[in-house]
Amino acid sequence: MAYSRTHGSYPRNRIGMSLNPWKIELILTVSLLAIGLLVLPLLIYFTAAPVAGEYPGEGLWGLMKHIWGDLGRGRPFAWLMVLCPYLFVQLLRLGFVSWRGQRDVTQVTDSEETG
Repeated sequence: MAYSRTHGSYPRNRIGMSLNPWKIELILTVSLLAIGLLVLPLLIYFTAAPVAGEYPGEGLWGLMKHIWGDLGRGRPFAWLMVLCPYLFVQLLRLGFVSWRGQRDVTQVTDSEETG
């Protein structure tokens, strides 16, 4: 179901909420950035603690402060880590769109033979 821009309305989901594409993108972006800021440091801490030992200083809170401080200082690896969930989802979407947009080889050869 396509939406009509002339009437300013967007399609609605099952519970009647408007499916504005900008709103969906904003929610997706904020959610994935929150995962990068809050969930990834937790995963890093709890995966690395058994292997490398306890994080020096304040433990988990120290690691999170260190990552957030590096973000504030503009360190590229901290930004890459925080943006990783967002970039991963965008690459998946790009791959899906390009895969879905490819024509089958038989369609291309059939159209060239008839044309």
